[in-house]
Amino acid sequence: MLFILLIQFVFLGSPALSADLPSYIKLCKKTVPDISQCMVNSIAELIPYLIKGIPELNFPPIDPMHGRNVSFTVRQSSIKVYAELGNGVVTGLKDMKVEYAKLDFDSGIFETKVTVPRLIIKGQYRFKGTVMLFDIDGGGDGEINATDTSAVLTQFGEYYMKDGVRYIKFDKADLKAHAEGLSIRLDDLFKNNEALTQSVNKLINDNIQTLKFELDELLGKAIQQTALRDFLEIYNMFPIDVLFPN
Repeated sequence: MLFILLIQFVFLGSPALSADLPSYIKLCKKTVPDISQCMVNSIAELIPYLIKGIPELNFPPIDPMHGRNVSFTVRQSSIKVYAELGNGVVTGLKDMKVEYAKLDFDSGIFETKVTVPRLIIKGQYRFKGTVMLFDIDGGGDGEINATDTSAVLTQFGEYYMKDGVRYIKFDKADLKAHAEGLSIRLDDLFKNNEALTQSVNKLINDNIQTLKFELDELLGKAIQQTALRDFLEIYNMFPIDVLFPN
């Protein structure tokens, strides 16, 4: 998620960039004995600023967070849909907690885990496919309520040289999301058939536990595409030894 990437960028930033960073940002160097705990402590102090956004870094507020329009496909046993999501708004990130951050600079694999007590995602959706044996071709307003959500972001980096200095790029990133509790509301699943729309919504929520695997994938893809795609580009802006000094 985008705040994970900001966390890595900010707390492993270099002295060369520190003059441009707000004074309330506490930096952690790559060589500190326990970099994970250093980052966790520093992030806890930064969250109130992340909520409002950090204009100095052109970083938008995270609560509420406005997502971009995305499309993706989910193909599981009970849910096979092509999905389009637009005008998304996410609330609840103000209560997030970073559990750990693992950075392997030799392999270029970075992993970060965050937990959020409650997430509410609202926006417009369009589904085409099958949900619990029902053929779906509809769209409208939608809302997902997720409680006790955890998300693990794994970034797979490759080093490359540009202008004689080393950079890292992340062409691949994987985000696994899991919510202990989920409820979903999808308006206008069936155009001009409100009774069937309500019945299928009830069926989905009544069987939410048996659909958790499919819905976790849907949640993960929604978060990954709305919040990650653009923010991985930050690593193309600075050499790796500037972002992560010794």
